[in-house]
Amino acid sequence: MNHLTREEDVRFVLEFLAGHDIPDSVTAAAVRHSPNDTPLLSLLGSEATRLLQRRAFRRTFRDGAAIVSRWATDRDFYVVLDGQVEIHAGDPTTILGIGDFFGEVAASDWGSGFGYVRIADVTARGSAELLMVPNDVFATLMTDEPAFRERVETARSERMPRP
Repeated sequence: MNHLTREEDVRFVLEFLAGHDIPDSVTAAAVRHSPNDTPLLSLLGSEATRLLQRRAFRRTFRDGAAIVSRWATDRDFYVVLDGQVEIHAGDPTTILGIGDFFGEVAASDWGSGFGYVRIADVTARGSAELLMVPNDVFATLMTDEPAFRERVETARSERMPRP
């Protein structure tokens, strides 16, 4: 949507989406696991957990599949629900597993819409199931959930590139 979007453009997109199936690798109602299954999600209150159930997605990636690419401008935040991912931001490669998270640097809004691009390539190591949290949901969690915010900010400060 932008200032040039017309009603017929919106109708076209809605009709297109209505005529196509959602791939098996993307499903809503993302938090089927108990929040206590992952340390980060266990920090969330019941309202935040319901927000994730409504707005986040589970995605499954095959071995070697690209999840995010360095320099990309997307802003989703990810939690590993099952399997492992490889973070390629230099040597050595970092391996994240169940309960770990990534994407907090790009997902963070630093004010006036300014944010960072992706600072690493992330690929699935074996089959990996991830919780994909849209940027606006991540922003709400960072505002409303102090323990979540503290844990993410700690990781972000550790992961930020240093000159």
